Amino acid sequence: MRDIIDQNTGVPFRDIPVCAPVTPSFVLKTSRLYISLSEREGGILFEAFSQDTEESVGRSSLHVNQRAFGKIGELTYEIRPAFRGQYYATEMLRSILAYAYGELGLVSLYGLSPKRNMASQYILQRIGFAPNAEIEGFIRYVAWNPRFQTA
Repeated sequence: MRDIIDQNTGVPFRDIPVCAPVTPSFVLKTSRLYISLSEREGGILFEAFSQDTEESVGRSSLHVNQRAFGKIGELTYEIRPAFRGQYYATEMLRSILAYAYGELGLVSLYGLSPKRNMASQYILQRIGFAPNAEIEGFIRYVAWNPRFQTA
């Protein structure tokens, strides 16, 4: 599987150091997670921590681009192996989508999943993404902000 590379630094996503959780700085909260965000040039890095243990569960990045029809985002995510298969990815990404649509006003979001990673494809479809294209061993998914959808 190919590493996801941070577009700003060129560093593999898995090699970006985990920030220590500091409860007051968390922006998003779900039933089991605290999610912090840090703004970077061209995007936002989200880090999810378990409310029970304060362990890092995973992270996601959102790169925002302006288009003629509005702002769009490219979403990447990674869940630590010990937390996979426990719906943490779904919980984290649903919260990030709500933030992206509500606070940032994004019109749509895109994400890539390796063709061989059925779990990732399932997660993206579960939170509202639909397959859009195939690109070099990956499937591109797109999700539209419900506010901008028409019947």
